[in-house]
Amino acid sequence: MNLMFNTIKNKRDSLKYSFLYVLFSVFIFLFWGIEDHAYSQEKPVSPKSSDEVKQDSNEIELAPEEILQLQLLQITKRSVFIRTEIKTLKKSIPTKEVLDRIEALQGELSKLNKNFETLATHLHEEEIIKNGKTEPGWIDEFQEITKPILQAIREITARPRRIDGLRAKIESLKFKLKRYEDAKKSLEPLSKLDNLSENFSSKKENKELLRSRQITRGYKESIHILLEKYNPEILNMELQEAERNLANLQEDGTSVLGAIGQSVGSFFQNRGRNLLMAFGAFFVIWWTLYIIYNFINDKTRLLSKISRPVRKVLKSIYNIFIFIISAATSLFVLYILNDWLLLSIILMILFAVGWTSKELIPKMLKELRMIVNLGTVREGERLFWKGVPWLIKELGVYAILLNPRLEGGRFKIPVGELSGEYSRPFVKEEDWFPTQIGDWVVLSDETFGKVISQTPEQVILEHLGSKKYYLTPEFLTLKPENISSGYIRVLKFGLDYAVQERVCEELPALFEEGLKTRFIVEPEEGPQRIEKLKVQFDSAESSSLDLLVIIDVNGKYADEYYSIKRQVNKAMVEICNENKLTIPFNQLTISLPSEEKVDSTLGNAV
Repeated sequence: MNLMFNTIKNKRDSLKYSFLYVLFSVFIFLFWGIEDHAYSQEKPVSPKSSDEVKQDSNEIELAPEEILQLQLLQITKRSVFIRTEIKTLKKSIPTKEVLDRIEALQGELSKLNKNFETLATHLHEEEIIKNGKTEPGWIDEFQEITKPILQAIREITARPRRIDGLRAKIESLKFKLKRYEDAKKSLEPLSKLDNLSENFSSKKENKELLRSRQITRGYKESIHILLEKYNPEILNMELQEAERNLANLQEDGTSVLGAIGQSVGSFFQNRGRNLLMAFGAFFVIWWTLYIIYNFINDKTRLLSKISRPVRKVLKSIYNIFIFIISAATSLFVLYILNDWLLLSIILMILFAVGWTSKELIPKMLKELRMIVNLGTVREGERLFWKGVPWLIKELGVYAILLNPRLEGGRFKIPVGELSGEYSRPFVKEEDWFPTQIGDWVVLSDETFGKVISQTPEQVILEHLGSKKYYLTPEFLTLKPENISSGYIRVLKFGLDYAVQERVCEELPALFEEGLKTRFIVEPEEGPQRIEKLKVQFDSAESSSLDLLVIIDVNGKYADEYYSIKRQVNKAMVEICNENKLTIPFNQLTISLPSEEKVDSTLGNAV
């Protein structure tokens, strides 16, 4: 019996411990399932199915709201435990381990609170703020810097921006109101623990949760806070107010363009006086200081005693000084008038100009050196620019180039165009162009004609009724020979070897006298065609004895450049005919070998 009793007792104890072990395992599984769910960042999972509830509650059925309340109570229990542990740790010595533990517990408590709110409301924070508009941080800083300008733009676009903002606000409020109403529906059944069914309180662990006043009080406080937080009445009031304001704005018949036009007109009406005063102060100071400079220059003649380069340096410095003083005066006027908008705009424009011109400063300094006559190009010197010589008449912001020989030979160009060029002092007798209009020229390509036009761009020649056009630099490269001031023609004339004894002295004098008789006239009969004439023996060629005829022709007969040659040749032939002189012709000379060589060559051939 004792053995049987002990066996039954052992089996009963074994069943008891087995039942406790199973119950403890279910509790641990349920707790860790809730805790893992609380720590997760995903959307709350749906309540457990009825089959799972039956297994976890030993075939006891619970309503979905009761299951959710059980989960919330478990989270509240964990939160209470964490708060108690935090208070205990704060009373202990603040070592590094203690502080790290407090920080970890506070992070866990924050996550539990967020999960409590998510489970109770079925809402995620991202769902509420996803339609919200956030501005980058740099915009705030930019608005702070450009506040006056942005304020003016804000005033101009106030009405259209307000309408757009109200529409966006209404859309956002409607979305939030719908989510808040859903959250309220989810929270209202959870606010009452008294309505829990008997099945919920039948389990031992659930009874312990309900008996703990600290847990139930914390639970109810959390639910109450969420009910106040997600109260849709406040949102509904804001929505009605926004809709009413939008309706009032839309009742105004003014169009968007009309409203902007009115705002712009109001802006200039209010700011126009200040802007006019600022510009007036600028020009008054500029004009006054400019008059003072002209008075000193014209009346006192003090500046005329200074060399021109130094005077130009002083004038440039004075102009910069005038601009700085005038600009500072206009800004000071806006400062006195407290017009920060116009002051900000002008300062930003000056800053933008300065910032964009930072790469131009070296170029500007180089141009300034030329303006003050300290560069490689200087006033009063000769410059070869684009293939044409020029006199640098004046250097300033613009350079004035002059060529007195060319039609339209006065150029006004930016001084920067002369950057990299070099000038030199010119010689007084130096020609500025090889020809003038009306001159006759012979080019290196044997073109002969009269200049009828020459400009910085092109030169036009005319001969025998036709015109030929040249680019001015191209014309200069053809080395034009100007024959309008006189020219020399040199001709060769050959005589037969039969007059070899007379060709050195007698015949040159004979031909010279004959030519003078034909071409040189008396002064009263008009200008001489040939001013000088000389005939000399030149050389003995293979078939002739050549005479050299040198003729100095008057420039007034430049148009006879080719005909004068024909006339002289004609006169030379006439003199030969008159004096029975023979004009040779080219002969072909054949040199034959001696007779002995010819006979031997023929004999070998036979």
